[in-house]
This record gives sequence, C-alpha cells and structure tokens, in this order.
Amino acid sequence: MDQNSKQRAGLWQVSLRVFRLVWDAVSSLLIPFVILEMVNAFLPYLSLWMGKLVIDHFTNPGNPSAATGVIDQTLLRISISFLAIQVSARLFSSIDNLFSPVLVDRVNGHAILLLLQKIGSFGELSIFEQPSFYDILKNAEEGISGRPARMLLNYMNILFGSVGLISFFIILAQIHIVLPLLIISIMILLTRFQFLFWKQNWSIFWQNTEDTRKMDYYKAILTEVNYAKEVRLFNLSGYLIHRWQTIFMDLYHRIQTARVKAGRPILVLSVVSGLLYGAAFFYAVWTAVSGKSTLGDLAIFVGAIIQTDSVFRPLIGGIGNLYEDSLYMSNLFSFLDLKPHLEIEIKKYHLRKDGEKLTRPTSASPDDPSSQQEHGITRGDCKEIDVRGLTFSYPGTERKVLDNVSFCIQPGETIAIVGENGAGKSTLVKLLLRFYDPDGGTIHWGTTDIQEIPILAWRRQISAVFQDFASYALDAQTNIGIGELEWLNDLEKIQSAAQKAGIRDLIEQLPQKYGTPLGRRFTGGVDLSGGEWHKIALARGFIRESSANLLILDEPMAALDARAEYDLYKRFKALSRGKSTILISHRFSNVRLADRILVMDNGKLVEEGTHQHLVDLGGIYANLYALQVEQFFGASPVPGQSFPQAA
Repeated sequence: MDQNSKQRAGLWQVSLRVFRLVWDAVSSLLIPFVILEMVNAFLPYLSLWMGKLVIDHFTNPGNPSAATGVIDQTLLRISISFLAIQVSARLFSSIDNLFSPVLVDRVNGHAILLLLQKIGSFGELSIFEQPSFYDILKNAEEGISGRPARMLLNYMNILFGSVGLISFFIILAQIHIVLPLLIISIMILLTRFQFLFWKQNWSIFWQNTEDTRKMDYYKAILTEVNYAKEVRLFNLSGYLIHRWQTIFMDLYHRIQTARVKAGRPILVLSVVSGLLYGAAFFYAVWTAVSGKSTLGDLAIFVGAIIQTDSVFRPLIGGIGNLYEDSLYMSNLFSFLDLKPHLEIEIKKYHLRKDGEKLTRPTSASPDDPSSQQEHGITRGDCKEIDVRGLTFSYPGTERKVLDNVSFCIQPGETIAIVGENGAGKSTLVKLLLRFYDPDGGTIHWGTTDIQEIPILAWRRQISAVFQDFASYALDAQTNIGIGELEWLNDLEKIQSAAQKAGIRDLIEQLPQKYGTPLGRRFTGGVDLSGGEWHKIALARGFIRESSANLLILDEPMAALDARAEYDLYKRFKALSRGKSTILISHRFSNVRLADRILVMDNGKLVEEGTHQHLVDLGGIYANLYALQVEQFFGASPVPGQSFPQAA
C-alpha cells in the first residue's frame, strides 16, 4: 500500500471512530442536527430556482401581469414560496447557530472525559515518569480542542455541499459540458495540495511536541504561585520569557517556511479557478445575447456560477480541515489505545443537588460488614508481609535501586526503615503499594502474592502519607475525606481524623470551617503553612486507619518541628495498634518507637534489629545515630547511651 493509500485508510478509520465518539456523546441530538443541516443545504438552491421562475414568467409573452399590471396567481404563489423559503432559511440558520455550539460542547466534554478516564486507568507510576508519555498526552489534548464535532460538521458540509454542487454542475453543463469537468479537476488538485499543506503543519508540531511542552512549562513557571518567590528573587522573568520566545520563533519560522512552500500551488490554482469562473460568466452572457438561452436561463446560469463558487471554496477548505482534524484526532485515539501495565477501574459517581455532594449509592461504607472483605482481604485481619529477594531498577535505567531485599513484617508489628538519601526506602514503599512491580522477587500477604490480588483491593486496605504528599486546592473537608471516599460526607469521621492529626482546632477557626477552600488558587481560599499542610495530609491518612491493615508514613513530616513530629509519631504508634506499620524517618528519636528497624544502604538491606541492638552493633545505623546526636547536642553518644527524648 502506497503512502497516499495509507493516509486515505487512516482518514476513514479515524472518521469511523469520530462518528462513534459523537454518537456516544450526542445520539439524541444527532439526527435532528443532520436534518437541520440538510434543509439548510438545499434552501439556497430553491431560492435560486424561484428567481428563474419569476424571470421566465415576466418574459413570457402570455404573462397576464404584464398586460394588467396586477400580480397574477402564478406570481403570487412564487412570491409566497420565496417568502417562506427566506423565512425558513433565516430561522433554520439561527437554530443552527444556537444548536452547533451545544453539540460541540457535548462532544468535547465526552472526548475530555474519555481522556481523563484513560489517564485514571493507569495504576502504575512508571508511565508518568516517561517524557514520551507527556508528548503523547500533549498531542492527544491537541486532538480534542473542538475537533471531533468539527469533523462531523465538516463531513455534513462536504456531503450536503457536494449535493448542492452537483445540482449547480447540472446547470453549468447546460452552458458547456467542459465547465463542470474543469471545476472538478481543479477541486481534485486543490484537495491534494491542501492535504500536503496540513500534513506538513501537523508533522512540524508532532516532531516538536517536547518543545511545545517546554513552552507550556516556562509559562507555568511565570504564572504559578509555587515558583513566584524564586522567579522574583532571582529576577528570572526576562530569562524565562526569552527561552519561551526562542522556541516560539524557531517553530514559527519552520511552520511559515512549510506553509509558503505548500501554499504556492494552492495560490496558482485559486487564480486559475477565478479565471475559469470569469470565463463561464462571459460565456453565459454570450449565450443569452445570441438568443441561445432565455433571460431566466441567464439568471439561473449566473446564479449557479456564483453559488458554485460560494460552495466550492468552503468545500475545499472543509476537506482540508477535515484531513487536518483527522491527523490530530489520530493522536487522541492513539492515546486512548494505550494499554496500562496495571489497569484500574474508574468508579462512577453521581452528582446530586444537595450541596454538590458526590455519591456512589451502590458502594457500602468501609464500616459495613459487606465491605469488610474484598477478594480475600479482610479489613482488620492483619497478616504477615513477606518480602523475598526484591530487586528493582527504574524503567530506562540500569542501576539497581533495590538489590535482593528480604524481610518479614509480623501482623501488628511496627518497623522503621532508615538509611541515607537514595538508599531505596521510598522505592520499597512504592513496590509495597504496587506503584511498580519488581524486576525480581515477590511480596506476599500471608500466603498470597500481592500480584495475584486485584490492585484496587490491595491498595484499599493500606493507608499512607507520602514524603511528597499532595496539597489539593479543595475545601478542608474534601482534602481529608478523599482519603476514604465513602466517608467524604461523614463530617464526624473527618473531624476525628483532623483531631488525630492535630489540625482540628485550626480548621474550625477558618471562615467556613470544613467548607473553607485551602490554598490561594480559587476565590475565598486560605493558604496554610508547610507544617499545616503536612497535618492535612496526615488527617487524610488517618481517616482510613480504622479500616486499613497496613499503615505507612514515608517521611511526611519534614516541615514539622522536632517536638511536633515526635508527638505525631507517638500518636500514630498508638493508633496503629493491631496493624502492621512502616515508618520512614531521618530522625532517630522517632524510629526508636518501632518494634524493629531495617537499615538500607545502596539498595540493600544491611542491618536489622532494635535501636539498642543496632547502636551496639557499631555499623551504619550507629554511625548515622552518632552524627545526628552530635548535630543536635554537640557530642557523640557513648555505647549504650539512649537518644534524648523530646521534651
């Protein structure tokens, strides 16, 4: 199959998927819309025919109106018909102008929904760490931008425009049979060059997707609050604008060069088509002057020439736009066709009017006995976690972040994992949560490999607070409630979680209490300090702790002072009784609360034991402990000395 055949096949395949997408989005509106467009397409031809009938009637020697000066019944019928056509044309055109945006918005919304559902279906993290993923996503987003509905509109315009054009060709053939053939030849050539024009434009954008993402990134640095302080401190605005402008001008020059090159044949053919229409006009006038046609014929011939041109140009443009849109839509469908390594189900919620609360009425509360057991996992029934020979490297790298790591966590046991930055602590947590699957080794929950447990069932019985936790620009209640969506509207449970995290008093002093938006992104929002955001994240983790079997704290409290962090760890230890718990912290006063401590170094588990055992061992843990004691108290501990407690 040659390249042109492949492009035509691609156009039809994309078009069929667009039709399915549009049908799914607006099936109830589609048929009335098609009928409306069909009527709008034929009304101009009817108006032209009414004009011919009037002229023929006046030039008829037997016309009674010419003799009496009174409008006869024939002229009256023609006039009333013309009036009805004109009123209908304007009415239907106005309806079309009101109706089209509704269809476009519905189709765009449906396409965006499909895109968001696909993104949400990726259960793994690895895909979000690949630049190529964001290139594909950027191109997919460009594929929406009104294009699905516009493709449908273009197809209908091309279809009905072609029907009207055929009608006008029949009329033009009466002037001379060669005339419609010449116009068709020009149409074919213009269509081909339009395809080349839009293909080159699309190719430039597709090949430079990463550059356009860089432009978006520089814009984000200039406009988002997270960067605002440093941008102004280091006076970066001019530098960032220069980098944005450099990429923009490079793309602009390449696109303009391609457009000029591809546009030259289009300009030549446009001039040729204009000369052709002018010649047809003179020929039609000559036939009337020479008596070969009537004045009515001349009127309809001239009208057909004008109408053919008015249909011809939008038709060619519509074909070019259709091809361009199909190229961008192919990017969207390529993204929707991606297969997640770990696919998760997207739950559907219903929006109701009572306070815009999201509900999923078919779901049971985590407290309900029916939800306490899921795929063999019983909430509150803590089992041994057995990690065997775990080995892992991040995709696209060769360095082993985890190297043959093995350990067990007994039911209800609290362990701490320590080590220097890059030792593999947080990566181990990501594998426990199945954000990644290991390259080698297994993780067992009791006797079951966690890869045999449905991903959502496994994650639902884990509560975690991450080192790089998220700060959501949502109200306080939602910020906490999304930790267990079934309790999103249970204010009592949310207040309890806030109390456990030490943030309840602050929330209840906010202007709208739990309904107060957090952060400055939206109107009425209240910003929090770093430590307060940490406590919101902790409350989000605590709301699930009553139904979770495994609790994880991955260094989430770096912004807290030592006393506040120690108090929260003690509270977390008390709340986690009967559950397996993992603590990751650089502060050794906190890890002493654990039943057992695991020491990692360069991806390997190198030491294991209680605090005192590891201090007496004199290894990596003892050295790190001594450095921290010296940093805080100015002296290294002697063997057997306890770490001073937070007052």
